Amino acid sequence: MGELSVTFNRYLQKWLMLYNCDSPRGINFRVSEAPWGPWSPPRVLFDPGLISDGGDGGYCQFMHYQNGSACPPGSPNPSDNLVIGGPNRWGGEYGPYVVDQLTVGDEAAKRTTIFFTMSTWNPYQVVLMKSTLQQW
Repeated sequence: MGELSVTFNRYLQKWLMLYNCDSPRGINFRVSEAPWGPWSPPRVLFDPGLISDGGDGGYCQFMHYQNGSACPPGSPNPSDNLVIGGPNRWGGEYGPYVVDQLTVGDEAAKRTTIFFTMSTWNPYQVVLMKSTLQQW
């Protein structure tokens, strides 16, 4: 478990925690009635893997995929020479920080759309992400 953010989501009426993790891989989230927990089991919010492998497609699009030959034809597969090893280093998702002022939703439906920043390591940049969550 790495960098995290915790915000109160008024549409879900729950505390929402986003963080990066190796297992399960990606940006994960949990919810809780109180900021100190107990927290729900983790669920994956963003999986950087190739769409063909069941991921969200961050690799080859806005994150560098080390095996560029596996990228779909025409994919940008960006890399950054500011990262040591540039084209030979994987991109990596981390630092998911909710931009609470952009959060919207429907309290009655217990549905919310959140926006969060996420760093990508290679290329070394920050992207704005959007996800819709529905209370289950």
